[in-house]
Amino acid sequence: MRVSEVFRRGINVTLEIVRNNETIEVPSTVAYGLPPNVMGLSFGELTSEKRALLTRWIEQAVPTLRRTTPSLETPAHDHVGVSSNVGDTKKPQ
Repeated sequence: MRVSEVFRRGINVTLEIVRNNETIEVPSTVAYGLPPNVMGLSFGELTSEKRALLTRWIEQAVPTLRRTTPSLETPAHDHVGVSSNVGDTKKPQ
């Protein structure tokens, strides 16, 4: 994911995803950072509801899966945010 800041590997963050007026927060850990603005996250534990919602969003976003997913919504007001309340998070690794 592209971000405005690259956090240090191993930092625990909260990933907030907003899509079509639905919001979920996913506990995650920074798996890698590629300065200046790319960061990979590893998701933490997900409830079955969050897993189902993420699966639906991924199916809607991936063009090859769209052929098997009926009546897709048009994406609107999508937003992804990452936050951490740990100090010194800007150092890439």
